[in-house]
This record gives sequence, C-alpha cells and structure tokens, in this order.
Amino acid sequence: IGLSPGASVTVSVVLCLECWLVLAFATARAGPMPLVFSSALILRASAILSSLALVVYVQPALVTRAGDVPAIWIVVYCVVGLVLGSLIQAKSPAGGTPDRQALRQGLKYGFPLLLTIVLAQILQTTDRFFVSGMFGFDDAGVYFLHAKIANALAFAALPIQLWWPVARFEHLKDRDSGAHFFSRASVWGMAFFGVAAVVLATVAPYLFRWFAPSSEFRAVLFLALLVSAYFQSSAIFFNIGLLQEGATHLNVIAWVAAAVAQISTQLFLLGSIGVIGAAIGLAVGSISAVVFQYLFSQRICPVRYPVAILAAILVASFSASLIAVGVVQ
Repeated sequence: IGLSPGASVTVSVVLCLECWLVLAFATARAGPMPLVFSSALILRASAILSSLALVVYVQPALVTRAGDVPAIWIVVYCVVGLVLGSLIQAKSPAGGTPDRQALRQGLKYGFPLLLTIVLAQILQTTDRFFVSGMFGFDDAGVYFLHAKIANALAFAALPIQLWWPVARFEHLKDRDSGAHFFSRASVWGMAFFGVAAVVLATVAPYLFRWFAPSSEFRAVLFLALLVSAYFQSSAIFFNIGLLQEGATHLNVIAWVAAAVAQISTQLFLLGSIGVIGAAIGLAVGSISAVVFQYLFSQRICPVRYPVAILAAILVASFSASLIAVGVVQ
C-alpha cells in the first residue's frame, strides 16, 4: 500500500513541522517556561483529536483515506507552532551576542543526550517495523493499538519528568549530594507509576474494544508492552550521574547496549512466538537501558537505593496489573 505523490508531500511537510515543534518545545522547556510548554503540549494533542473528531462526525467526506489525515495535522501544527512561537518570543528576555564558549560547552554536554534521544526513539519504533514487515499491516495495526494504550502511561510520567530535572540539580547540592532524596524519590516514583499501570491495565480492554471492536484484546501482548512503558517512565530515578558534565556520553553507550539486547531478542523471538516476541524484546530493551544507565551512574554518583522495597513494588504492581486484566476479561 503506497502513498500518492500528494500524500507523500503532505507527510514530508508534517515531519518538517514536527521537527520545528520539537525545537520549540525544547526551547520552552529549557527556558524555563513550564506553563508555556505544558499548555502547548496539551493544545497540540487536544487540537488534533478535536479536529479529527469534528471532521469525522461533521464532514466525513473530507477524510476517506489515511493519506487525507496529514493535511489536518499540517493546519493544527501551524496554529500550535505560531501560538508557541509567539509565547516564547513574548517571555524571552532580550539577549545580546551569543556566548560562543557557552555554546561549545552546551553542545559538548547536550549532543550526546540528543543522540540518546534519537536512539531511544528508534528503539521504540523498531518493533513496529519488524511486525509490519514479517506479519503484515493487519497485525501491525493491532499491535500498534496495544502499544498506544500501554504508552498512555507516559501521561502520568509527564508532570514528574517536567519537575525532575530541576529537583535533581537542586538536591545534588545537599550535604549528602542528594542520596537520601534520590532514594526516597525512587520509591515514591515507582509506586506512583505502579498505581498508574494498574489503573491502565484495568481500563485497557475497554479502550481497546472501543477503538477496535472487531479485534481481540491480547492480555499478554499488552502486559509486555506495559512493562516496557513502566521501565521507560521509571528510568529517570536511576540515572543521576550520567547527567553530570563530562558524563553524558555514557548515556549513548548504555542505549547502544540496550539496542543490541532489544533487537537480538526481537529477531530471536519473532519467528517463534510472533508479535509477542516484538513486545518482549521492547521490554528487554527498556530494562537493559535502565540497568546500564544505573550501573554507569553508580560509578559517578553512588546512591544507596532500597532494593528490597523497589523489588516489592515492582512485583506488586505487575501482579495487580495481571489480575486487573484477567478480571476485566
């Protein structure tokens, strides 16, 4: 199934606008302009959903193929981009000549983190390519819907991810270099994400049947994807040292190792257990990234984590999620 030349151009424009918005979001977040960042993020999501819903229910003839959807995204992205750009411009202080030394230091610090984000994004979509390539678009669609519902856990993670960088740098100034704070934060953070995972597991079958009433909800597939989302969300609590100046390159090494673990697992399991192998491989990659980042981080900024408590939270969270999915089904 290929895109028409017009649809291909439209998708290309969407990708360019997406890059533009990512840079604007990064600017607002680093500003710091948390209210601008969060408001624009909510505006983008709500505008896309409301526009699509309005077209589908009011003028369904406007959207007859998947290739028609990107045109709506272009309009939304342009509006959100203009609003976001105006807010950033209004709140940005008037600056002078850029400090080249600060720019070089910033690139040295930030470029490895950019590579890390790129690697993470690639690994989060590799499973989709494997599934669509080996099993076809029908299985890929079902798999993608399970993944999207599991990744809704990111909504619970967003407020914490916005708060965490500031809190982390502040508590590094503590007398114990933040060791007590980071230990407690890991417990409360994993417990919070555990509760969110259980809630999501409870409503996931209903959401799936609402979006795809003719398809079957696969509990094992969903739980494997939920494990991946859980570890992706919890990773921030165990990566303290690798955000120090001069250590950000170790994030790239950790994610390359995670990529090897994930892709190897997926290639090994896809042929034997199908799409569930892609989800298990994704979970292996997420867990590997957390483990490698934790090991490297401990060498730079040691933190004594309450391992027994964290293990109990982990077991309780996924036991309850398993029960929730089983009860609902």
